[in-house]
Order: sequence, then C-alpha cells, then structure tokens
Amino acid sequence: MLATGKKVEDVAKDNGYSKFAFYRTINGTTKAQRLRKLIASIIGKSVNEVWPEPAGRKNNEKVPSPDAVRA
Repeated sequence: MLATGKKVEDVAKDNGYSKFAFYRTINGTTKAQRLRKLIASIIGKSVNEVWPEPAGRKNNEKVPSPDAVRA
C-alpha cells in the first residue's frame, strides 16, 4: 500500500477500520471480504490477484471438516 503513497493507518482510519484489521486482512489472518475489496481497489488489483485461492482448490470450494473425512 505504501507504493500508492498511502499509509495503512490513514486509509484504515478514513474508512472506519483499525490498522490492525487492515494488517490481519493483508496478512491473510482474516478473510474480511469488504476489507479485501477495499485494499484491492486501493492498489488497483482484483481481490483474486492479491489473495489467490490455494493450489488445488476452486473458488468457494469448502474444505471438508475433519469429522466428514473420518466418516
């Protein structure tokens, strides 16, 4: 985000978020879709360009729960 000349703290505050929410989203700790869309638009990329799905999974494909795998 620094490449755009904007500081995370300022963008977060201007949009009603904490800087920690931004950092958790940027690092992938949380998957807040609104924040992902906002961050992607700020840096001029799509959400999928910034946070591609892990290899071997399709978009919106659910990971089976451990109980379902054991059954």
